[in-house]
Amino acid sequence: MRLSAVAADLALAAVAWRLTTSTKSAKGARTARATATSPSPSRSSPPPWVPFLLVFASPGLLIVDSIHFQYNAPLLALLLLAVSAAQRRRGDLAAAAAFAALVCSKHLFACLGPLFALHLLGRCLGRGRAALDAGGGVAAAVAASASLATPLAAVVAAVVAVAFGPFALSMPSLAPLLGRLFPFGRGLLHAYWAANAWALVAGADVALSAALRALAPRVGALPLPAAIKATAAARASSSLLSSLAGRRGSGLASGLVQQTEFAVLPTPGAGTAALCVLLAQAPALLSALRSGFASASAPGRRGGRSPPPPPARTPSFAAAAQYCLLCSFVWGYHVHEKAILPVLALAAWRAFGESDEGGEEEEEEQEERDGNGNGDDGDDGNGNDGRGIARGPRAYFRLSLPALHALLPLLAPAPAERATAFLLLVAHALFLFSEAIGGVSPPFSPLERAAAVFLGSLEVACVAAWPLALPRLAARLPFAPLALTSLVCAVGVCGCWLADALRWWRVALMGGVGGGGGRGRNEDKEETKSAAAATSKEAVAATAAASTRKAKTATSASPSLAARRPRRAAPAAAKA
Repeated sequence: MRLSAVAADLALAAVAWRLTTSTKSAKGARTARATATSPSPSRSSPPPWVPFLLVFASPGLLIVDSIHFQYNAPLLALLLLAVSAAQRRRGDLAAAAAFAALVCSKHLFACLGPLFALHLLGRCLGRGRAALDAGGGVAAAVAASASLATPLAAVVAAVVAVAFGPFALSMPSLAPLLGRLFPFGRGLLHAYWAANAWALVAGADVALSAALRALAPRVGALPLPAAIKATAAARASSSLLSSLAGRRGSGLASGLVQQTEFAVLPTPGAGTAALCVLLAQAPALLSALRSGFASASAPGRRGGRSPPPPPARTPSFAAAAQYCLLCSFVWGYHVHEKAILPVLALAAWRAFGESDEGGEEEEEEQEERDGNGNGDDGDDGNGNDGRGIARGPRAYFRLSLPALHALLPLLAPAPAERATAFLLLVAHALFLFSEAIGGVSPPFSPLERAAAVFLGSLEVACVAAWPLALPRLAARLPFAPLALTSLVCAVGVCGCWLADALRWWRVALMGGVGGGGGRGRNEDKEETKSAAAATSKEAVAATAAASTRKAKTATSASPSLAARRPRRAAPAAAKA
């Protein structure tokens, strides 16, 4: 392996260890408090090295960085720093600086720009709302918002100036630089299709084109009456069918980086892809604005008052960032297959509960805002963060299984490299299958295990069976195994995105109602237990008060009777 790539991995190792150990300590403290207040045992959590390995030693990162030779580990470290800082109530400036550095380092992370912008805008507006609630006027609210907005703008401007300043001074125009950053001339699809929605559209276009070419001669040879063939509708249909059958596209399955056109379906442009990304991200963007506003407008505990809960519980910022990155991967323009790595890094971090707190005081405030504060996975093992968004080992496994397998065709067809990468995926799946880290019962369903076996069989078929069993067809269609891998994995990735999109829209539209925004079942159980305990305490207090009144009445009415029953009055008074 390249020593430079190994050195770059150290940045991710330091950040991942810091975040996973802080998550472990925060979650352990919450579990201890929940155990002290509740007689029911809580689900055991894995040691901190488990999420650390899932983030740092991800098979996808090893395949792309250490074998394919790239430098994505420092970018993932900056991403985790920016997201974790955004989740802290006093980490706004650090989040802005880290995200600005991230975008300047790799412009593909610009898809998170609306999320960070709306979250920080909510923080600024929340400060103004807090100033209004404190008795200040409009001027005080504007000043409070500006006290955060001004430093944020200064930090972002400074980072951008350091990154682009040398280019601006040495180049007469930044147009060549922007042209390199956004190469829209490369087309909708990469040379090797990423496992996203456009791969499915491209596969459907190729299938429709092949079907039309096969059906066009047969349709034209149908023995239809001359009167029907002479109609304008029949002539137009025949002309359209012949035109579609004669189009072969511009090399969708050629494996070349070029501008391509669909043969049958309309070809989406860069604007269409950007609109699809923004529409898909809309519920998470709204959640980020709400959560930023609620966290900044809630009064602190230092004044002696507890912060009131927000009107609707919102998912964590890490969940929103993961979903926005997944939307960009599924609907983005000219998406590279390695763009799934940031999604998997956040999913691995969230699989065992990311830490939303920056300290003990903020942790208590977060618990009061969230109701139960633990955010543990649901009892069914499917994984839920208490706000309607999936999280946990099974949710991570369902996404990582097809996403990691889709990276295999990146490597050269050399047996040693391909076999090593495949063994990495097998070890990753067996690691997730182990009950030592899952903590759920059952760990994985038979369907999930069957999907893992099916993807393994697909790899063997594409690498070994296809060229050996059908050598002539394999030589004529060299892109077929890669396209098949992309299409199969795209079904799994897009299925995970669709499930997440439904949850996010339910949270955005329904707020805190039902399973959408998020009263978890654990919270309902805890409130039920608290209500029962309160009811029992009230009943005991009422009984004790009645006994006291009866004893007082007996004493005032008949002193001799009270004197004859001193031993019975004493236990009643003790109980009271």
